[in-house]
Amino acid sequence: MAPSATLFLPIEPEAPGWLTTTMVVPRAPSSSLAVMRVTWSVAPPAAHGTMMVMGLVGFQSCAAAGPAANIAVPTNSAVMICFICASSLLMDCKYPTGYFCRYIGPGRRNSSRPRPSKIARTEPKDYMKLSLCNEVLREFDFARQCAYAAALGYAGLEVAPFTLGDDTYRMPPAGRAALRRAASDAGIAISGLHWLLVAPAGLSITSPDRAVWEKTVEVMRRLVELCAELGGTYLVHGSPAQRRLKGHDDAKAAAARAEAAWAAVAGDAQKAGVVYCIEPLAAPEADFVNTVEEAAAIVRRIASPALRTMIDTSAAGVMEQEAVADLVRRWLPSGLVAHVQFNDRNRRGPGEGADRFAPVVRALRDVSYAGWVAMEPFKYEPDGPACAARCIGYVSGLMEITA
Repeated sequence: MAPSATLFLPIEPEAPGWLTTTMVVPRAPSSSLAVMRVTWSVAPPAAHGTMMVMGLVGFQSCAAAGPAANIAVPTNSAVMICFICASSLLMDCKYPTGYFCRYIGPGRRNSSRPRPSKIARTEPKDYMKLSLCNEVLREFDFARQCAYAAALGYAGLEVAPFTLGDDTYRMPPAGRAALRRAASDAGIAISGLHWLLVAPAGLSITSPDRAVWEKTVEVMRRLVELCAELGGTYLVHGSPAQRRLKGHDDAKAAAARAEAAWAAVAGDAQKAGVVYCIEPLAAPEADFVNTVEEAAAIVRRIASPALRTMIDTSAAGVMEQEAVADLVRRWLPSGLVAHVQFNDRNRRGPGEGADRFAPVVRALRDVSYAGWVAMEPFKYEPDGPACAARCIGYVSGLMEITA
């Protein structure tokens, strides 16, 4: 397909479903911030068709490194620097790859082709915000977690208390102040807490041992206080190992003890100005509260404005009878769902498996969801920092194309 004479107009691509990337090293330092808009570009001569930009996330960067880095672009070549931004296999798009391409023509670093004027991207203040579950970066200290997540573009960190120590619930005022300062210095919020009962060891809301149950409720209450002091707005009660029914002689009595624990902390959450969310989790990891319907029934019985449920897309994809997007449209308007976590059914991050997240993002827009969406992968490929970057790149691209 010959290049169009009218640049940057929508053109039906004839390119096949694959991507070839050619990378070059600039002579001088070069960087460009992420392009957060939808546009089209025409391929340079000899390239295969046109390419569609579906929300670039990422940046190029090269620091001058002396003579060895002074690599010229051959005068007889035209190369493209391509950045993958999102897979349209998960987007309702016709072609399987969306990417941004920068054309470097023969004998020059940058193309002199006309470019569309930059369009400032601004989201409404009441639109959903992206957060990262901090255990993804657990090898970093907390200050570096904040700085790294903020540099990737996350607005918040969702903190798992066990990543800060076994006795985080008893953290002294100086420690809490240090966490607030680290987040503030990085320009990122502590959005909330999750994985609440991993530490200290031995906690359970279903235990028949009264001392264990009371200790667990005390930890929950202290974490509510900690969340509020750190500026968080919600807590996610997942912790499947600490709410099991299996192993107890009377499963019905164990479930009643769990419900009593949630009722006990609901008043603390209301007083602190935070929302305590019961998280439905998938079997076999969890054997109690596996669906939004089951969690919502408990929320209704306790009837506290500070107790809600939430949607974890991985668990919902396994346990629910309807698509996650339909689940969002059915439950968000009820006011019983206060939080959302994104992860694939394969336990990796959004965009790293077969699950389609574009319909979910579109559904969240349709119901005007204005809360946090936290990225919570459990498997980090190739590692935590790279997984964190891919998650926000993918989801931000979906937010672009569904705007």
